[in-house]
Amino acid sequence: MANIDEWWPQRAIEVLLKSGWTPGRAVEVSCWRTELAEQGFAMHEAAERVLAEFGGLLIEAEGAGVRHGRCTVEVDPTLGTFSRSWEEKVGAQDLYPLGEVDWGHAVLAIDADGAVFMLWGPGFTAVGKGRDAIIRLTEGDY
Repeated sequence: MANIDEWWPQRAIEVLLKSGWTPGRAVEVSCWRTELAEQGFAMHEAAERVLAEFGGLLIEAEGAGVRHGRCTVEVDPTLGTFSRSWEEKVGAQDLYPLGEVDWGHAVLAIDADGAVFMLWGPGFTAVGKGRDAIIRLTEGDY
């Protein structure tokens, strides 16, 4: 069961609640598992946990953040597909799509250990682990 972590800022919690998230939220991920398997992506446990909690949400955040601007995150792995060449670039294996950031300016991927990466053009940024990475993006704290 997913709860609100102690460190989550109130502003982030408000954005999540406005998007339709609730503590303990759990959505079915089998449709994504099947669709993305056809594209060569195998859903691992770390991806399943994040998608079950946040999948299907459009989490809209804007304005100044902790270190960067706050990001809008759409958690839909069909929006964030990428080539396997990214695994070598980020030094991770088994990357799985999570969605996109700021209306397609970057895509999100998670590795089997739960590390979440924001991929864009030729670059990438490690944004955190698992569910906390979603909060870090909406807070500009990555």
